[in-house]
Amino acid sequence: MPQNPPRRTRLVRTVRRALPGPRETPVTFCYLLALLAGVILLRVLDTDDTTRLLAASSTNVVELTSHPVRALVASAVWLPGGVWLPYAVGFAVTLAPLERRLGGLRALALVGTGHVGVSLATEAGVAVAVHAGTLPAAALSRLDVGASYLLLTGLGAVLGLLPRTLRWPMLGLSAAGAGGALAVAADLTSLGHLLCLFVGVAFWPLLARRGLVGTLWPGRLPWARPTGRLDTRRLAAVSLAARRFAPVRRDAVRDRRAAERAGSPPGRAVP
Repeated sequence: MPQNPPRRTRLVRTVRRALPGPRETPVTFCYLLALLAGVILLRVLDTDDTTRLLAASSTNVVELTSHPVRALVASAVWLPGGVWLPYAVGFAVTLAPLERRLGGLRALALVGTGHVGVSLATEAGVAVAVHAGTLPAAALSRLDVGASYLLLTGLGAVLGLLPRTLRWPMLGLSAAGAGGALAVAADLTSLGHLLCLFVGVAFWPLLARRGLVGTLWPGRLPWARPTGRLDTRRLAAVSLAARRFAPVRRDAVRDRRAAERAGSPPGRAVP
């Protein structure tokens, strides 16, 4: 009779499966490698080269009007603070689960929507403020690089994979954290973080249509009282099948109920 592996072994296996890898989550894995390479490069370069490189990659008004594609793409691979591990953990729990369920390109497009959309929206606000005289002209060329917009968009979206009893408290905590940072810093970057969080939330209906609600919490929730361990593949298949064949015709439902009351199998003529 096979024995269950020790709890420590199961925990190690679970953590190993959750980590991004080149086979399971190649997009997340390659993006984390790109961020690590960017951190190393910024440490190797001298101060002048680093300043010129980050200035050319910033999503500010000057760069977005002259080199929009380069600014939007290059700004997402630099971490000016030189701290890589928190971002690695963050993308492991946001982008990687989305990639496992949606695929690499769809997950990248999802988080990229927040990065691109919020960057363009905030810099458009900067341009208007400078034109109105509210901000100085130097704001048009401000330094703005980093992967935080992608991370916050992924966080907002991945909360939609949690069960309904858990997603709203987590969203409240996340929104409170982003709102508190905005209240303290009162800058465009903090505003962009809050906007990206809700851009990710805007993808919840898409995740629900794919039957992915609740698939990020496969264990037992005491207050939800599930009947057993959640089979994510079966949940998604049943949910998709139910939506694919719904709504059922009223006459078919009526015939089936009449057949059940008559004691004959559904689909056969009732005598």
